[in-house]
Amino acid sequence: MSESRDFHPTDVMEDADGSLLVVDTGAWYKLCCPTSQMEKPDVLGGIYRIRRRGASPPPDPRGVGIGWVGLKPEELAGLLDDSRPAVRSRAIRELARAEALPSLRDSLSEGSPAARLNAVWALTRIEGDAARDAVRAGLADETGDVRLAALHSVALHRDAEALDAAMGLLDDPSARVRRGAAEALGRIGDPRAVAPLLAAAGSSGDDEVLAHSLVYALIEIADPRATSAGLRAGSTATQRAAMIALDQMRPPALDGRRLLTWLEDPAPEIAKAARWIAGRHPEWGGLLAGYLGDRLGAAGEDSRDGLGDLLAGFATHPRVQRLLAEAVERADRPGAARLALEAMAVAPVDAAPERWPGAVAAALGRDATRQAALRAGQSLPRGEDGLPILDRALVGVARDSGLDGATRVRALDAGVSGVSSLNAELFDLAVGEVLASRPVEARAAAARVLSAVPLDDAQLLVVAGLLPEVGPMELPPLVEAFGQSGVAAVGASLVAGLEEAAGLSNVRADQAERATARYGPTVRDAVDALLAGEVGGLESQRANLDRLLRELESGDAIRGQAVFNSSEAACLACHAIGDAGGAVGPELTRIGQIRERRDLLEAIVYPSASFVRSYEPVVAVTGDGEVSGVIVEDAGDQVVIAVNADERVRLARSEIEEVRPGTVSVMPSGLDGQFSEGEIADLLAFLEATQWGPVGPRR
Repeated sequence: MSESRDFHPTDVMEDADGSLLVVDTGAWYKLCCPTSQMEKPDVLGGIYRIRRRGASPPPDPRGVGIGWVGLKPEELAGLLDDSRPAVRSRAIRELARAEALPSLRDSLSEGSPAARLNAVWALTRIEGDAARDAVRAGLADETGDVRLAALHSVALHRDAEALDAAMGLLDDPSARVRRGAAEALGRIGDPRAVAPLLAAAGSSGDDEVLAHSLVYALIEIADPRATSAGLRAGSTATQRAAMIALDQMRPPALDGRRLLTWLEDPAPEIAKAARWIAGRHPEWGGLLAGYLGDRLGAAGEDSRDGLGDLLAGFATHPRVQRLLAEAVERADRPGAARLALEAMAVAPVDAAPERWPGAVAAALGRDATRQAALRAGQSLPRGEDGLPILDRALVGVARDSGLDGATRVRALDAGVSGVSSLNAELFDLAVGEVLASRPVEARAAAARVLSAVPLDDAQLLVVAGLLPEVGPMELPPLVEAFGQSGVAAVGASLVAGLEEAAGLSNVRADQAERATARYGPTVRDAVDALLAGEVGGLESQRANLDRLLRELESGDAIRGQAVFNSSEAACLACHAIGDAGGAVGPELTRIGQIRERRDLLEAIVYPSASFVRSYEPVVAVTGDGEVSGVIVEDAGDQVVIAVNADERVRLARSEIEEVRPGTVSVMPSGLDGQFSEGEIADLLAFLEATQWGPVGPRR
């Protein structure tokens, strides 16, 4: 492990003398390297040699002094366990080229473990039955590596004569060999291997990799009749393997009616597998509608056992659409109604089903279902004519002064397509909820409203005065709102507001261009100058990080947790710690174990400097424009992109013209301007202290 921050290794290989060559790609490689864009090292890359301390290179590491041309096969075989890697590799090539079967058989029966292993690799390069017969002897070798190499050879050549021996190795003491045996049997494709594979699945224990290898072998063999026997096995692991394999065969060989009996199986692994399989078959919606209706009717207040995912997955089927509408329309079962509304909110439908808008509108009027109805109302797709009945109900909620401001402004945001202007009441609501002290969902909704609904010049002057008080996530949409005016006084107020605003680096150049297009050059130049000075270069960012690291005092982790949980920072809206939080950004449960202090500070201050793998931003280009964010769902014919903490855009794959890497993080920059250095130090201390046990992926 190197202590240099300029070191970014991406490949390791063994050289002829046994040393390791490490390839350093340099600063241009940014994925998964938190500071690669920041450091700009003078050394752009290189290849480094690592050798054991005190070790000396062997003489003639590449075997140049060996008279290769005149060597007899038995002499070549004697080099299969040479200490020099390059010599061993060439001996393998020369023996394979000469098809020296007798010498290779001798090495495989009498040589050292290394010689036997390399004899298998040489035989693998030779075609013909004699070579296959020789390799089969390696399946009974006393060394696991030799048995595994022989299995790879059998798999590569699909050697049917090795069937019995490969089936016997499904009980091998080595898990690696068992996985190799499954691979070989799948490639051979003989149905006689199905029963042993199913039996092996029953004893695979917690080895998920082995279980996967066994299931994949069953899929490759593709014998539905033989595999179906596993459904009647006494082992739940065998039943699970058979279920998944039958579903994955082409065409699928699993009966949807049979699946109904497994969805409520007392064995958790069977029920979980059944739900997973069901979710892959939206065409089974009619078949499963009765089951889903019974489950939904019995749903308690806290039903979270996968029913919601099933309902959403089957929501494209008319029977399930009616089922969801009926559940929402009933006022006497609020738990079931909320579950149905949550399914509506994430249902992959291209247009709102006929009864859904009215059902959601009715649910908005009930206290017990209003919040879930808001989420559904915001996500339902709207055509050119909108959803008038639903939008009127949403605006009605927004005008209800008896409700809290966050609920009202979220309703206004969801029904904004039905609003042509903001009267004094609704405008005051939006500007009051857009401030950084308000909850994340409320201020994001308010910013969208102020950006989407036409504002008059007097209202824009009020918004300009709010720019210093809003958070970095809300600043960009508010800036874009100014593009509808061209009055000099409004432009001047925009410049004045931006001069005191935090998080200017979140405003993209194209957003600034649209916002200032109708103003004179004085306004455009002033805004451009502000943004250029805010973004700065990599060297200035690096210098600022160095300064903060020197000057930040030791923080308090308890106070830092309060900053993390605060509505101003809104960290929990995107990041999870333990069981709480969002999934738009990386999970931080043990971030203190895997990131250094500087890396954490960089992520807080300059989140676009580098991206964690699987959370890289993208730009999806459609005929209507561009959508920037993080892909949170990529399945079938739809892609869901998280634009920010609470806004997701669902795009049909057919309407996407291009997807390219983005350069701006969903996480806003400018937190160092929004919080004091003491609060930044506290937040940093909290993240450093976050070192809980290992966790699994949430996505």
